[in-house]
Amino acid sequence: MINLGIIGCGRIVEEAHIHALIELKKLFRVVALADPSSQQLEKIAAMLEKAKLPRPALYTDYRKMLKTEKSLTTVDMALPHHLHHEGVMAAAAAGLNVFTEKPLAVNLKQADAMIAAMKRAKRSLIIFHNYLYIPAIARALELVRDGAIGKVFLIRNEGLGGGHWPGTASYDPAWRTKSAKAGGGCLLDNGYHHLYLCREFMGAKASQVYAVTRTYTRPITVDDTAVLLLSYKNGGTACVQTAWSIQGGAGYIHEIQGTGGTISFSQINPATGQMAPLALYTPKTAKWTFPSLGKRHGNPFTGFLADWGAKLDQWLAKGMKGAPPTNAPDARRNLETIEMAYKSSKAGKAIKL
Repeated sequence: MINLGIIGCGRIVEEAHIHALIELKKLFRVVALADPSSQQLEKIAAMLEKAKLPRPALYTDYRKMLKTEKSLTTVDMALPHHLHHEGVMAAAAAGLNVFTEKPLAVNLKQADAMIAAMKRAKRSLIIFHNYLYIPAIARALELVRDGAIGKVFLIRNEGLGGGHWPGTASYDPAWRTKSAKAGGGCLLDNGYHHLYLCREFMGAKASQVYAVTRTYTRPITVDDTAVLLLSYKNGGTACVQTAWSIQGGAGYIHEIQGTGGTISFSQINPATGQMAPLALYTPKTAKWTFPSLGKRHGNPFTGFLADWGAKLDQWLAKGMKGAPPTNAPDARRNLETIEMAYKSSKAGKAIKL
């Protein structure tokens, strides 16, 4: 069992992480919580107690938690972007494995320092690429990898919304719109997910990006609209659009085009978030079919934590012999693409990766 401390008890923990951890109580034991807000600490502790789990120790300073809680092996870090570097460096110094929200950092310099620190500590740095565990996406990836649509050559991935995801009221609901705290806007926050999905579906790394990032409709210091055209090392192409600027929200579109068919899973009602069923078209059937999603969990954090948590638990059980499970290199590649996209937008030209 993994003894876990949670650093940052804001909205993402309250609405997602803690529910996944409660469901995975045979794999994770939440030993301690850290957050500047006593109100949030009590709220998360009460959720654990309601699930008949032990009350964790509470700290308003995560550094004190890291120093005091000697039984910890891992921390779940859910901090604003600009605090990721500081938090991971502290966890590495304490000899702990880290789960952290995306993005890995606000720039590559910080990311490289974090990866190096965790490597020196021989610990695992795992970033939540949780969209890979959304049931329709997980099934679509299986279909692509099984060759259901041949070679993927074109991806259309759009997430056009009317605003950012607010943080908890006890901290700063608008922190994602502030450059000093967020590091970037809709591209770094929402577009991050689109980019790792494109890479996974394409089965290749991006080789070039041309981007336009703008702030059109909101009085904020980060981008509210981003459009990217990406080339991949296997010759494929992807178009990514993400925004916080769309009045009413235009919804989400995910399309994967292959030499032998098409996969589509898109939102059909922006007002309710209703998604169309996963759809597959191939010349062989000459019609749209709707593959079963199987018994996948609706909470992508549960799937993510179950997968990586099991690998981490096995590594700990083996006395931490061999290489720890990590997806930090994938997260760094994603951050590099985003950093180059911002440079492309500023320069007005394509940038090679």
